[in-house]
Amino acid sequence: MKKLNFKWEIQISNMEKISNLKIYLTQLDNDIIPSKDKIRLFFGGKELKDNKKISTYKFEDGSFVQML
Repeated sequence: MKKLNFKWEIQISNMEKISNLKIYLTQLDNDIIPSKDKIRLFFGGKELKDNKKISTYKFEDGSFVQML
């Protein structure tokens, strides 16, 4: 299995939900990124929940979110 590493920078309001972040991700590259229902996002060892606002997770500039 080939491991893929990609980096994208996204600017999004802290008031938006994680589900909206997933939608933005799917718009970046349809050939690489699956549908929003198949994306799983992780930050600080925890999975991000679709119904939570981005502000819930207290990201800072330069924070990394892992996508599976």
